[in-house]
Amino acid sequence: MPLNSHTPFVYAVLSDPLPDGGKSPVVPHLSATGRARIAPPGFTRHPDYAAAISACTAAHESDDRATTKSSMKAASSSAASLMKSYGVDVSVIVTEVGPVPLVDVASTGGRILTAFLDAAAAYVVLDGRYLASLPADASMEVDRARLVADFTPWEEAADGGGEPPTADEVAAASLLAGDVVLPSADLSPAPSDTHLIVRLQDPAPAVVAEISARGIQVLLGPAPPSAAVLAASLCSTFRTDRPDGLFTTVVCGRAHGEALGLVYSSADSVLAAIECGRGVYYSRSRGGLWRKGDTSGHYQILHKIDSDCDGDAVRFIVTQLGPEGKEPAFCHLETRNCWGKSLGLNYLESMLVSRKAAAPEGSYTKRLFDDPELLRDKLVEEAQELAEATEREDVAGELADVLYFAMTKAVAAGVPLSEAIEVLDKRARKVTRRPGNSKVERIEAGKAILERTKGAKISCCPSNVGKK
Repeated sequence: MPLNSHTPFVYAVLSDPLPDGGKSPVVPHLSATGRARIAPPGFTRHPDYAAAISACTAAHESDDRATTKSSMKAASSSAASLMKSYGVDVSVIVTEVGPVPLVDVASTGGRILTAFLDAAAAYVVLDGRYLASLPADASMEVDRARLVADFTPWEEAADGGGEPPTADEVAAASLLAGDVVLPSADLSPAPSDTHLIVRLQDPAPAVVAEISARGIQVLLGPAPPSAAVLAASLCSTFRTDRPDGLFTTVVCGRAHGEALGLVYSSADSVLAAIECGRGVYYSRSRGGLWRKGDTSGHYQILHKIDSDCDGDAVRFIVTQLGPEGKEPAFCHLETRNCWGKSLGLNYLESMLVSRKAAAPEGSYTKRLFDDPELLRDKLVEEAQELAEATEREDVAGELADVLYFAMTKAVAAGVPLSEAIEVLDKRARKVTRRPGNSKVERIEAGKAILERTKGAKISCCPSNVGKK
């Protein structure tokens, strides 16, 4: 799976959108294991799904390139809105949608699958027997690596069951889909380059542990599991050699992937974290649960819980927040992390935020905040110098300049770096690519700025950024 080299062994079905359309924090956080399935019948009844189908059909039936492009853009926007209504952060969570009704695949010429992938879904799901019935050289709208073949029934309250697929059917579907969902782990093995998933409803933790030890994932469904079932299933895939049974846990920030600190988790703390959607750990000194921020105000929004390749190091990915007027801090010494001052872009962003709030006398950064035209000119100027740099040292220096001015622009607009990272992560999952040609009008506008500022260049070296 190229999108996620270490795939979570347990994930849940999300059958219905949230009442408020995903605007509020999701509790319980059933997508916290790092992967989630948006499943029927909920999504097929959603108005955004109807809008996406309509736009995809228009794109499929049109011979006009501009109409096709605008229709697919609208379809992707509707698909993104649909997934957001389930409270899933597709930039962090590996999200799959389906099984997509075959009638909709046919009526849109497969474009509904593209719409979901362009909206940053990691996978789309189709009926396994349908895929098995197609010729091996069938032309699909999406790449094999982004397609899941599901051989399990999706009737109400269906728990596995149905006629199990034959080994030949699994092999045939595997030619078109990189992931295969089965009703049992006891079926004949799939081809070696196919990832197997078993769908179970409320399995015992020991069953999940045994299946995951074989490298097979477990999808908890078709009904969404309780937080207790999800937490117990997830913890059954973790390993520990500690006498107290606690799991060594690394807490990382969402924005930069920076390690904030080392803590410990228990089965109860993992359950509590999923139930409230926050960072909750086990405090050895207190002998109980530690919900980060209840005392200090430096609480965390939980995005994801996973483990390393051996299952013996748990990772929490969070957004660290803090009381109003204070820098978010994980450490009890009120630093962002437990290893001291952050470096690089982490430090640059925090410095710029502090300068915006209260800059020292003569601060160049404050001058940029107060003069949007100057900031725009410097961005254009430094980008042009980076574009023309050829030597390694010059490229590094000009890149540092561009990052400084770009981050200043972002902070001035109130946009954290984490939002740009989310956009990058989402774009990495798109399947439709723009030509990427240069825009003549933007080049000419840049030239005009450079001509106007020629001879009046204001130098700025990010190596002195701490003094600005």
